[in-house]
Amino acid sequence: MPGSPLRASALTLLFVLSAGCPRNDEERRFEALARTCAELGTGTTGYAAAQGALSGSYPAGPFCAAALAAMPGGDGCGEAAPGREVCQVFRVWFSADAKACPTGHCACELRVLRAELEARGDAAAVCGARFDREGGIP
Repeated sequence: MPGSPLRASALTLLFVLSAGCPRNDEERRFEALARTCAELGTGTTGYAAAQGALSGSYPAGPFCAAALAAMPGGDGCGEAAPGREVCQVFRVWFSADAKACPTGHCACELRVLRAELEARGDAAAVCGARFDREGGIP
């Protein structure tokens, strides 16, 4: 029923709830970057494509290690070991907006197996990714 009081109440409630969580442009931008970062860790994205998807950031790495724990929550790379090094690449953005990046920067950590990176270069599969707003990486 288009004019029913119940429908009007539901619309009013929806408006009030959405108005209680305002997001500014910077917060929305970093939410989108976090989603993009998470999607890159599925093992189907190549290294060059991942780097391109995160344009506008400052790169750091790759840093390859023979002793590196798997990402919290798991990743396709797994734990690094001697002879099976895992490389980390950080893509970092800076922000003065404490709601978007409380520490002044946010980062996407990409993981790639070193052997894959050496053999396939830019076509190497990204096997793990995570987004950090709290400054824990790097």
